[in-house]
Amino acid sequence: MDRHSPTISISKKNKGGILFSVLLLLTLVSFLFTAMLADYQTRQRFNVHTRDYYLCKTMETLTLADLETGEADESGEHVYNTGTVSYVYLSEGRQVRLQTILHNSFQKTTVYDLRKKEEK
Repeated sequence: MDRHSPTISISKKNKGGILFSVLLLLTLVSFLFTAMLADYQTRQRFNVHTRDYYLCKTMETLTLADLETGEADESGEHVYNTGTVSYVYLSEGRQVRLQTILHNSFQKTTVYDLRKKEEK
């Protein structure tokens, strides 16, 4: 045997310890992957909800601008490319209830007081 060749010695004390380590590592990686996936899904739902909310607010603002002209019926509906806004005047024309329904089934109902806008 050459004196400069490396020798590998395996201790006879360490037998079969790899299974527990691999299972522990696999469990840890699975837990981290599940946590990342849950976080991603939560962020996606939040982003979709936020987008839908602001679409509704924009449609309501456009509808209120049309209603402020004073040429609207007691109730009606405005149709937009992303959904519809139904309106009904309440309490002698001082309040209006807007129900906004998007095409993806997102719904929002809001009551606006028209007197506050006149005072400003």
